[in-house]
Amino acid sequence: MTAVKLNFHEQGRFICFDHITFWVGNAKQAASYYCNKLGFEPLAYRGLETGSRDVVSHVVKQGKIIYVFSSALNPGNKEMGEHLVKHGDGVKDVAFTVQDCDFLVQKAREQGAVIVKEPHVLEDKFGKVKLAVLQTYGDTTHTLVEREGYTGLFLPGFHTPLFRDPLLDQLPSGKLEFIDHVVGNQPDDEMVPVVEWYRRNLLFHRFWSVDDKQLQTEFSALRSIVVANYEETVKMPINEPAIGKRKSQIQEYVEYYGSAGVQHIAMNTSNIIEAVSNTRCPLNWNQNHIDIHSYTHSHLGAIALTAYKSLNLEFSCVQIQPVNIVFLINCVIVFCVGAEDFGGL
Repeated sequence: MTAVKLNFHEQGRFICFDHITFWVGNAKQAASYYCNKLGFEPLAYRGLETGSRDVVSHVVKQGKIIYVFSSALNPGNKEMGEHLVKHGDGVKDVAFTVQDCDFLVQKAREQGAVIVKEPHVLEDKFGKVKLAVLQTYGDTTHTLVEREGYTGLFLPGFHTPLFRDPLLDQLPSGKLEFIDHVVGNQPDDEMVPVVEWYRRNLLFHRFWSVDDKQLQTEFSALRSIVVANYEETVKMPINEPAIGKRKSQIQEYVEYYGSAGVQHIAMNTSNIIEAVSNTRCPLNWNQNHIDIHSYTHSHLGAIALTAYKSLNLEFSCVQIQPVNIVFLINCVIVFCVGAEDFGGL
């Protein structure tokens, strides 16, 4: 099913993903991994040296993608400690850049949304930023960030990183440009209520959906509905397990994570061949990728050839690569054909 736009904010709007916050056991180590393996650069820092006595945060950036890695500094931090015990390292917050934070929070409140933090202003010499936090699925939250006119590195309270690994200058570009979508996995029968939460509280609409008849393997299946803001610059696939011969990967995630949560973050690139190849350079110490060697060259080539012949379309944004190159770097090609339009690669 493709998008049907029904809701439009008469005031305020969601612009794009602002940043994603991970709660982890070792923020410095996690940030270093993303810089050394995936081409991110240190952007900002908040910790003991900047006056933060309870939480340390390392912020990294690539293109328009910003990740924040936060860890507790004190053993008595119950909230972050219990989150790590229950989930391990994981995404705590998905933040959106918005216009008119006050209005959006009030509309969400009227529809019954849980407001974790009311709209409040952070300020430093670079300007002001207004923030508010809403509760969504599981222990995940959404921060609304109204930052018009702010000229600082990231947010008030963050400073220039204290250290930059000199090795980063020798690494190739990660070629990652922006967050494409963020996937939230739900327990069985909770996908639709979560989708309704986004539709009701944030005025998102159903952008696309599939059921277990369309998205399955011999052993595993799932159902998925993608919600998006009106401009479709923010996309949030919401998944739930479906019955198969074996346990669904979605159910496995929910059991291992301990609740609903963010399963993966998709990052957009204009050249996936180069992006993946760059993470495999010798200086990256053999970055691990999911192995797809169960597919033979001939099988992969046949799939690609059949798909292109059946679609009979021109893809102006897709770079056609030799199958052996795609196979070598373990890229998985996904062909998506909609009922009303032919989707793409």
